[in-house]
Amino acid sequence: TLFRSLPRGTGCSTGSMADIKLNGLQQEADEITGILTENVQRVLERDVKLTDLDARGEELLEMGKAFQKTARSVERKTRWENTRCKIIIGACVAAVVVLLIIFLVVYFQVFSGGATESKAPSEEKSRIPTPGQ
Repeated sequence: TLFRSLPRGTGCSTGSMADIKLNGLQQEADEITGILTENVQRVLERDVKLTDLDARGEELLEMGKAFQKTARSVERKTRWENTRCKIIIGACVAAVVVLLIIFLVVYFQVFSGGATESKAPSEEKSRIPTPGQ
């Protein structure tokens, strides 16, 4: 626009050639200005997108930390439940073994030891003096 305001020559061919070159250069400068304006707009748009991605990344990082904390808590709870279940099963097995041992002791005492005990009371009856004796 600065070059357009300059006074033109008297119509000689050199002046008109200079005007044509000047107009061509002005058009190229306008095109370059338009391209630069578009590039600046694209850079600003990319900056907005990068800022958004950065915010999303930080949010995902926080969510990951929260997930890790929850996962540890669930792992501890599950481990405790498994341990408790193993303790209960062990106690049940021990109780069954103890009951089995008690049953076997009583069973063998009744059938093997019980025969000697049954003889002993009859012998005791014969030893007890009767009032008429």
